[in-house]
Amino acid sequence: MFVTLWLSLVAAAPTIASDTSSFDYLMSNKFDATRVQSLHLFSAPDNLFFDNGFAPQTSTQDFHEQSELFEAHYSDAARITAERILTKMWVKTSSDPVTMATDIQELAAYIAQQPHAYELLTSLEKQPLRMRYRANDFSTQVRGDHFSVRSVTIHFDPNSAAVLGVSDHCRLDVSHCVASPADAFLHELLHAKIALLETKKFLKSGAMQGMVYPYAHERDVISRERAMYAEMTSVDAKPRPMRNGHGGRLVKAACVTCLEG
Repeated sequence: MFVTLWLSLVAAAPTIASDTSSFDYLMSNKFDATRVQSLHLFSAPDNLFFDNGFAPQTSTQDFHEQSELFEAHYSDAARITAERILTKMWVKTSSDPVTMATDIQELAAYIAQQPHAYELLTSLEKQPLRMRYRANDFSTQVRGDHFSVRSVTIHFDPNSAAVLGVSDHCRLDVSHCVASPADAFLHELLHAKIALLETKKFLKSGAMQGMVYPYAHERDVISRERAMYAEMTSVDAKPRPMRNGHGGRLVKAACVTCLEG
């Protein structure tokens, strides 16, 4: 029996019909059954997560110290490589925005400027990883069973930013509390990396056990997200949310690297 597990950055918009329940079952026949487990992280008990924190503003001195790394790493070759990988991942559908190809180009250029993000993307180049557009959703679908992972699909909306907390810091700079669609996509790549490249650890965490909520995996992803966002901030001096839980909500964004509509 194969299991499909959904790992979301934030809860999807309530307009999506499949989001109305935590568990759905799709039965083909008694010898070939697929279970779909949808995890909506707002529904988790509050006491299982710490309150979100927020990234400190990187100083001008820190930014200048990292500027040479920023300029040295970015190149047309890196951008072209990132765009090629993302384009190969992209599963085109009739619901895709007309700007999707341009959004992927902008996403590739953004990732190419960030050494940690670029390394994350390229590490998954040869893996069975796909990306599909879905409005108002960032989620990761892992297909496999208790013993293996067969494929991963990331659902992605280039026009939805993620509000990951509320703080007085946001009045000074909204980026303390909001992740751009591009940064939200990178969070989903962390889910994919663990599932595809660290499969033994992923399975050992109980992530494919069906009835068991994968708290260990979620904590691992959040820890890596914090480290990745901190490294990215050290490169471009843009604050990013530093959270400890999977809470949040989506808002409209004007572009794939924008924080607001």
